[in-house]
Amino acid sequence: MKRTLCSAALSLVLVASLNSATLWRDPGPVESLDLAGGPGGKAKAPQAPFIFMSEVKGGTAPKVTVRDARGTEWIVKFGEEVKAENFASRIAWAAGYFALPTYFVAEGQIQGVTELGRAASVIDRSNNGAFRNARFQLKDPALANPAGKWNLSESNLKGSRELAGYKVLFVLLSNWDVKPENLSVVNVGGDQVYALTDWGASMGRSAELTGRSKWDCKLYSTDTPSLIEGVDNGFVVFNYQGKQGIEIRKAIQVEDVQWLMQRLGKLSDAQIDAALRASGATPDEVACFGKAFRSRLNQLRMVAGQKLSDDAATTRTRREIRTTVPKPAQD
Repeated sequence: MKRTLCSAALSLVLVASLNSATLWRDPGPVESLDLAGGPGGKAKAPQAPFIFMSEVKGGTAPKVTVRDARGTEWIVKFGEEVKAENFASRIAWAAGYFALPTYFVAEGQIQGVTELGRAASVIDRSNNGAFRNARFQLKDPALANPAGKWNLSESNLKGSRELAGYKVLFVLLSNWDVKPENLSVVNVGGDQVYALTDWGASMGRSAELTGRSKWDCKLYSTDTPSLIEGVDNGFVVFNYQGKQGIEIRKAIQVEDVQWLMQRLGKLSDAQIDAALRASGATPDEVACFGKAFRSRLNQLRMVAGQKLSDDAATTRTRREIRTTVPKPAQD
């Protein structure tokens, strides 16, 4: 009986803790953000030499953990998600959502590599652990030990601008892998934050099963003109398919798009190009993705109808969760 009561009490504490988590924070003046450096900034980028620690067995992409010259630990991912995750995480950060420091490293060497499984195809042990085209993401205890899971129908997020804006972001970036295991509540500086922890399935064609792609500008561009089907009684109808597609498309109002575009609408072409180059995009990819991404932003701007002032934006809300949002640190 005592064990049952303790378990019940622990469950109540956990539920109360998750209910106090937040989804969004004001990123500050969006037009002044450094999208080349991303959420970690250029100064915190990984520094060689890299020392091998272990191979990561989970997931679908080859991954290893390394320690850099500063002693910082990184999860290094290879494969088709590398560039997409770098770019999408920068846009999510600019919009005010959780993103870990993530960097593209074009080439390098990992010292002390032992026997490998999947990663043997991308790390050349015979050439001093040489690798190419890698995503370095900060190995953060927040992800290693999440406080719990959440879902897109979370009761205390229902009807909020922040959740609707997050769903618009999934559509904008064509992220089709918003599955339950990628939705975690993480600890950030003592606060609990709702997060999508994997942005790799972005910047291609969104689909639930067949035809989907990642970092595929041809399909991303092809799908761009039909991104928005129209507005029905104040609700935006998006042409989006993916995991939890019905839930993602549901109940997004014109005012939600206006709210999000108060942030993303201020991104300059120079910032978008800088984010693409920092993600490893080739010059052709910068031109292609930059044009398609700007076109998508313009479609959202048209739906928003008019540019609202910051003051007007804060009054046109359904239920913004501002009381629990941690404020950015002041210099």
